Amino acid sequence: MTEEELATRCKGGDRSAQKLLYDRYAAWMMGISMRYTSDEECSRDILHDSFLKIFGSIQRFEYRGTGSLDAWVSKIVVNTALAFLKKENNFVSLNEWDVKNGTDYSEPVEESDTALYDAVPDEAIMRCLGKLPAKLRTVFNLFMFEDMTHTDIARQLGLTESASRVRLHRAKTLLVEEIKEYIKRTEK
Repeated sequence: MTEEELATRCKGGDRSAQKLLYDRYAAWMMGISMRYTSDEECSRDILHDSFLKIFGSIQRFEYRGTGSLDAWVSKIVVNTALAFLKKENNFVSLNEWDVKNGTDYSEPVEESDTALYDAVPDEAIMRCLGKLPAKLRTVFNLFMFEDMTHTDIARQLGLTESASRVRLHRAKTLLVEEIKEYIKRTEK
């Protein structure tokens, strides 16, 4: 069944289509949620809340071509995860604390560090990402996976753009350290 057919049938209240939507998207949505919380129980709550929002607002979904349902579902999961983090106070907006004077945090990850990402399985990278503090992991996810700009991230999270850049830099740095530790542990 195509995305368009699936969405249309869900809008019509077709229970089998709703089950198919759940079956098709639940694992993927759980993966998105885990990127933000790194806690399985919290991620299940986010997944549950996301599906409630999806089924509660499916009437407003407008099909715009292949991938539009995927994008819509993803946006709901990300927004639900962000709301959860804010509600649980796992994401604190401390702009002054985040900004260090005289350091350029907009520098890209070193090329050799990028090769590290290719050297380990995706599951290991996700576990390493899950070890990052929530405020760093959130900015990393929004920038790397949701393709948001620092302006958009700052607006979404109530930060300055500088704080977003700092958090992204710190997240990349800590992620590389975690990956290097993972490689050391697996080489033994």
